[in-house]
Amino acid sequence: MLLTTEHFHSKIPHIMAIKFLIVEDEPVIRRHIAASLTKLGHEILDQAVDAEEALEKAIKLKPDMILMDINLGEGMNGIEAATKIHEVQDTPIIYLTAYADDQLVKEATKTEPYGYIIKPFQERELHIVIEIGLFKYKTEKKLKAFNEHLFLATLNSVDDAVITTDEAGKINFINYKAEELTAWPKNEAEGKGLMEVFNVIHEGTRVPIENPVDSITDIGSIAQLKGDYILISNSGEEDNISGTVSPILDDEENRMGAVIVFR
Repeated sequence: MLLTTEHFHSKIPHIMAIKFLIVEDEPVIRRHIAASLTKLGHEILDQAVDAEEALEKAIKLKPDMILMDINLGEGMNGIEAATKIHEVQDTPIIYLTAYADDQLVKEATKTEPYGYIIKPFQERELHIVIEIGLFKYKTEKKLKAFNEHLFLATLNSVDDAVITTDEAGKINFINYKAEELTAWPKNEAEGKGLMEVFNVIHEGTRVPIENPVDSITDIGSIAQLKGDYILISNSGEEDNISGTVSPILDDEENRMGAVIVFR
């Protein structure tokens, strides 16, 4: 039996309407994609014809998903545009391409796309790739949220005080024990510079210590907090402390921040 478009829509439940940014330099293909997405019940936030325009509109409009052509003429290609977008925000991207050789797929995979559509394509193919891409994106977000909750629950259950910072040295997490010792509530401490909350001096000289994160010169090194260190809390109380400072690294061993554990 020949399956018509109407038959296809009647058999497959419609996915939630989402907002798209279409990045495609061929007008005919761009119109075809927009018409197909609209027919499927989605919203077209805007369209872009090159990588620079795609980057600008992605940041400004914050679409739910981007359909990105890989070959965009002169200048940046779609893979480079996706890389720059992901440096700013986490938007799922599905690539459009007229061909997919091994080298192209290898380069595109580095940007962790949520699917590929080979041109020319049928509406059915577009629907399925979008559905799979959205499912993958939502599943990963749920898993990431679960892992973060589990990680934070673990840090809050340990007896040691824990403070973590971002790459700029701003506090992005402080556990219950660190709140207790520093007398800084979590909502006030987060976003402040480390040494404003972690106010530590030398016991003998009463001179503030250097930022311990600066002593981590090697990405694999750990700085020790041992000796005559005194923590002065936000309420003025003083406690002798010891601990460690370690870098937080990404998958490529670039420093993303630091974690300070003390007691």
